[in-house]
Amino acid sequence: MTNVVWNFVVGAFAICAATGLAGCGKTEAPKDAVPAKEVTELRPSIAVQADQSTTGDENITADPQAMMAFLNQTYKDPLFTWHDTTGSLITVSTEASNVPGKPALLITPTSAESRHLVGLTVPGAGKATTYNVKMWVKAEPPAGVMVELASGKKYGFEYFDIGKGIVVNSSSNADTKLRDVKIALDKGWTLITFSFAAPDGRVIFNIGATVGGGHTFKGRSKYAITLGGIVIEPAA
Repeated sequence: MTNVVWNFVVGAFAICAATGLAGCGKTEAPKDAVPAKEVTELRPSIAVQADQSTTGDENITADPQAMMAFLNQTYKDPLFTWHDTTGSLITVSTEASNVPGKPALLITPTSAESRHLVGLTVPGAGKATTYNVKMWVKAEPPAGVMVELASGKKYGFEYFDIGKGIVVNSSSNADTKLRDVKIALDKGWTLITFSFAAPDGRVIFNIGATVGGGHTFKGRSKYAITLGGIVIEPAA
């Protein structure tokens, strides 16, 4: 575990030096907002310490374009659009959703050794906005849940152990940290709430699976997470 943490720290400093993201010390910050497809490259890869044995479902595949079309047709929201389905097979879950008119989504990591997530973009109104976020999730150990957000020069993340109901990894700088993070049980779901300040109102938001504290791994059906709904609202 020590090597994993050390690799994370070294990788994080390398990312800071290369990008100058907010909270990375005195390096120069990038001038442009972070493009959606680059968000997945902001975090260093962390070695996975988990059971990667054959389970009989090691050939899970998904067509990214088909997954994007499925999401945008199945789960529509006036505030955001879906932009990413990296390494994920997405289907409608048999679980009841917590958001009226929206289905619960089963997000199964594909067999590719990669990150496994769904991403959405809140376009914003061109002015500073703080968003309040609610999301209902389920995951069975060893799977956990990752949340990461980027807006302008700001980037923040949280890794959650759903079984224990705790945060296991987090962006450490106050300017990039997700605010007011709370975890609670809600009718069999884990309800995660937090807020995030967006300098220009635009937010890139990823939700993904983790295993052994890492976000890059070969998928298995047992690492699937269920998203029982997400609500994003501008703070009053």
